[in-house]
Amino acid sequence: TVEIRVGMYTGNVTAAVMGRKMPHWTLVGDPVNTASRMESTSLPMHIHVGPSTAALLQGHPELRLESRGELHIKGKGMMSTSFLWRRSEEAQGSQV
Repeated sequence: TVEIRVGMYTGNVTAAVMGRKMPHWTLVGDPVNTASRMESTSLPMHIHVGPSTAALLQGHPELRLESRGELHIKGKGMMSTSFLWRRSEEAQGSQV
């Protein structure tokens, strides 16, 4: 069985090509780091979102946010976070 954790955070990022020998396309910025922190503090088979993403998804008819309360997020301090669920499948406990 494969179990994954997903972290999502919303904000401004910069796209850049990094490297000279093997250039690659990447996104850099605080939201990238914070999304990584959302993933690392998530639970298996859960989508963990920060407050900026939760604010954008609030009121979406097919999605439901379940508050996790305040968590200490490394490098950010205390942050109100949520799990993201799909409404049509919440009876079976399925994630988006």
